[in-house]
Amino acid sequence: MEAIVVTAAEGAVKTLLGKLGSVLARQNQLLGGIRGELQYIKDELESMNAFLQSLATTSSHGVQVKIWMKQVREMAYDAEDFIDEFQHHFGGSCGDGMKGFSHRMKHLVSALKARHRIVMQVQELKIRAQDVSDSIFPEDYKIRRKNVVQRWMAEGFISEKRGLSAEQVAESYFTEFVNRSIIQPVDISDSGKVKTCRIHDVMLEVIVGVSVEQNFVSLQGDQYIMTSHDKVRRLSLHGNGAYTLSTSLELSHVRSLSSFGDMPEVVSFSEARFLRVLDLESCEFLRNRHLKQICALFKLKFLSLRSAHNINRLTGNIRNLKSLETLDLTGTRVDKLPDWMFDTIEEAPDTVTQWSEQENWEALLAVIEKLSRCLRSLSIETDGRTFSLPLDFSSSPPLLLQSLLLYERLEVLPSWVASLDSLVKLTLGGTKMKDGDIQVLQKLPRLFSLRLWFAFGTEHFVVGCSGSPNLQLLAVQGWDGPLEITLEEGAMQRLHRLVLVVSYRSGTLKSVKGTKYLQSLRTVEIRGKSTEPMEALLQELRDEASHLPNHPTVIFKKV
Repeated sequence: MEAIVVTAAEGAVKTLLGKLGSVLARQNQLLGGIRGELQYIKDELESMNAFLQSLATTSSHGVQVKIWMKQVREMAYDAEDFIDEFQHHFGGSCGDGMKGFSHRMKHLVSALKARHRIVMQVQELKIRAQDVSDSIFPEDYKIRRKNVVQRWMAEGFISEKRGLSAEQVAESYFTEFVNRSIIQPVDISDSGKVKTCRIHDVMLEVIVGVSVEQNFVSLQGDQYIMTSHDKVRRLSLHGNGAYTLSTSLELSHVRSLSSFGDMPEVVSFSEARFLRVLDLESCEFLRNRHLKQICALFKLKFLSLRSAHNINRLTGNIRNLKSLETLDLTGTRVDKLPDWMFDTIEEAPDTVTQWSEQENWEALLAVIEKLSRCLRSLSIETDGRTFSLPLDFSSSPPLLLQSLLLYERLEVLPSWVASLDSLVKLTLGGTKMKDGDIQVLQKLPRLFSLRLWFAFGTEHFVVGCSGSPNLQLLAVQGWDGPLEITLEEGAMQRLHRLVLVVSYRSGTLKSVKGTKYLQSLRTVEIRGKSTEPMEALLQELRDEASHLPNHPTVIFKKV
């Protein structure tokens, strides 16, 4: 398992090569000597990168190779920090800043020549390189897939590959870790995708040991004691913050800072000026005033304030985070986004979410239209009890959506929903669907999961003979009056699970007809009050289930 962290060196070198190429492209802004030194560094790094790629054929390596790999990684990180700081302060132009930059580059050239001699000595050695898995998380911690994928991209571990986006590559690596049992799935989505996972205790122990040894990550809190390294690159804090950070700890080289539980209040974010990833989930000590320091982190790409309950507004300085790709505000008390935030979105995130603010509505719709050609997931929740907002797009509805959640008091289904041919997952809440809307939904060709919460304005739910051909989950909860469900022969032939929840006092489940045609059915779950009509319906469903190929289970739960 020691090879898990090896590829961090290759990732660091690739990132640096890209930045050097960008700097070298500015020919008219570089002094001759500087340009020559940068070109030498780039050439050497390309040679090192080729060597790193050639080390991917065997499963063991010696101490000398391990030391060399660590040196390459640390050198690449230092060089990247130099270039980032230079570009941030001097914009890549020549001037007084060039003197300091030149001195640092000469130091790197000397270091590279020494590294080159080591490379020549170990050319015959090869290593099995494997993509880096985050050992940063505590034992038994439920890790969100999206969190891991976004962190990998933010740190530059992942790059585009053979026509795949960085996110697609990251997702494929995550799947590989699952398939190889390095991580264990915990929560699975309706579509069968892993939502959360854990790292096996034994596997985590091995990964942590190697990661700490290689200075890939430094851990403190709970059972961990800070391991001494010259430079801390990734710092993970565990526990409730009731521990003291080492007075010798310098944050100036930290690229990733994560806190699980609370963290010591003595942490000064302004010292960690090269942070790419800052994960402050559930930090109770965090206050609005801390955001001023955080917003000075010019390289920050990933910022999670999830469940930081004391954060209730965003400072205007957050617009200084020019590199930010992920901002997680779930579980905070922030209920309004600055208008300028909508205007500055240039590339589509994986998900656009808006929770309630009526004032932001037009800006939100404009952003969705702007991202319509690449947006894949959209979640909109409003307080439908107090206001209802239109979901009409003037020119460009998001027709490539794969996931859509609408908790909104809609009197009619938006017309563009009928054109969502790529939609896999749909959740509707608070809508007043009529018969025509139900007909629209069953014609969506790829729909895999359909959840309808308090979404009915009709007493009949009818799915035609060829309706919902790929649907595997249908969950219906909450309706007024008696509801009749009719599934015609040939409908929903891939349905695995049917869930019906009678939650309104005035709601009753009058009949469920046609389950005998559902050849793929595995489970029928009904929740409601135990009454004679309900018992009779359950018996009818069990009788039909006994004749189906999978002999589906009929479950009843009292509510």
